[in-house]
Amino acid sequence: MLPPLVSIKYSQGVAISVKKLSNGEERCVQYRFNNQISSQVNPRGEKWTFLLERIEAEPEQSYRVSACSLPRANINEDNDCPACTFSVPGCKDDIIKYTEICKRRGSLWNPNITYIRSEMRTTIFFQAGKYADKYNVCLRSHGSDEKLCDQLCILK
Repeated sequence: MLPPLVSIKYSQGVAISVKKLSNGEERCVQYRFNNQISSQVNPRGEKWTFLLERIEAEPEQSYRVSACSLPRANINEDNDCPACTFSVPGCKDDIIKYTEICKRRGSLWNPNITYIRSEMRTTIFFQAGKYADKYNVCLRSHGSDEKLCDQLCILK
C-alpha cells in the first residue's frame, strides 16, 4: 500500500505561482528540499510555514498565489494546488509605506513647502524628494471673489 501523499512528510519540494491579476503576468518559483521533512509540524510544534522573498508585489495590485507540493499528488483533483487571492494596499497605508517600492514612489516625502511674496513676485521653496527626477510645480492666482485668475505650471 502506498503512503498517503497529502502529508508534508512525503513532499520533495514546492512550486509557487504568483499571478498579477491586472495583466496576467505570472512568476513561478520551484524549491527542492535538501532533506526530507520528518514531521507534520516544525520543531516548535507549529504547522510548517514557508517564506518567499524573491517576488516584489506592487502597491494597489491584486495577486493570486498558488502552492503545489512536489511531486504533485493528485494532478486531476480540484484542489491539487491550493490558491488564495490577496490585494496589496496603496503606499499611503501604514503597513507598507516604509517598503522600498513605496519610498521610491514618495510615500515618506515631506516637501516642506514655503514661499515668499513681494509685490508681483512669488518665490517657492520645497524639499526635493530623494528618488524624484522631475517636479511639477503649479501656482494659482485667485481674485478677491475666489475665482481663478491665472495658473502657471512648471515641469522641472
